[in-house]
Amino acid sequence: MNFPLVLVQAWDDQALTATAKEVMWFMVKRLDVVDWTPVKLASIAKDARLKPSTCSDALALLVRRGYLDVRPLERRSREFRLPITKRPPRPKVKPAPPVEQTALF
Repeated sequence: MNFPLVLVQAWDDQALTATAKEVMWFMVKRLDVVDWTPVKLASIAKDARLKPSTCSDALALLVRRGYLDVRPLERRSREFRLPITKRPPRPKVKPAPPVEQTALF
């Protein structure tokens, strides 16, 4: 069986918790790389036999680490999609130093 590359990367990531890896396994069964899919937290938590709060924390970790793409919807629901590969974490951008103004004359 072929597994998506992002799932293999998640399994190899030492920084991910076992709970996050389990949630990733159930998310891969529901998602693809093209379409946004609405996912109910309660159904993932039930399939993985986790508390909804634990499942929510695992999903947040997977999104933060770049293993899932997320798009918020109305009424606190979300749609997810698998990236082809893990996205690199976004670098923190430092604000530009203030520009000194000089007189032109």
